[in-house]
Amino acid sequence: MKYSDYQVIVEKEYEKNRKNIFTCYFFILLSVILFAVFFLSIRELPVAGAAFLLDFAAAVYAIRAFKGLHPYWEMQYALKAKEDPTEMNVGCFTASLEFAGKKGLPEFHGRAPEIFSETLVVLRKSSKVSRTDLERLENVLKQAGIQENKR
Repeated sequence: MKYSDYQVIVEKEYEKNRKNIFTCYFFILLSVILFAVFFLSIRELPVAGAAFLLDFAAAVYAIRAFKGLHPYWEMQYALKAKEDPTEMNVGCFTASLEFAGKKGLPEFHGRAPEIFSETLVVLRKSSKVSRTDLERLENVLKQAGIQENKR
C-alpha cells in the first residue's frame, strides 16, 4: 500500500468519529428536553411516563454513542502497531498522528505520549518494520513533541 492509502483510511475514521459526536450531542440535547418535559408534566401521569421512557431511551443512546467514540483513536492505532507491527498498522499510526497535527487537534495528554513512545521502542526492536516507516514515525513523533521512553 502507498502511504496516501493510509491517510485516506485515517481521514475516513476521523469523519466517522465526527458524525458520532454530532449524533451524541443531538441525543444529549433531546434527553435534556425530554427530562424537562417529564418534570413539567409530573401531574399528567401518562405524559410524564412517556416523557420519562423517551428520556431514558435518549440517554441510553447518547451513552452508547459516547462509548462508540474514539477520542484517542491515535492511541488505538498505536496499540495496534505495538501488538502487530505490520506495514499497514504502522502506516495508519503514522498517518493518524500527521492528520491530528494537520487538523490542529488538541495536544496529546494523559497516557497517549507514553503509549506512543512505548510503541516506538517496540517497533524499533521489531524486524517487520522498514527503516523508512520507522524514520517517518520518529519525525512525526518529534513534531508532536513526544519523547522516546528510555526504559
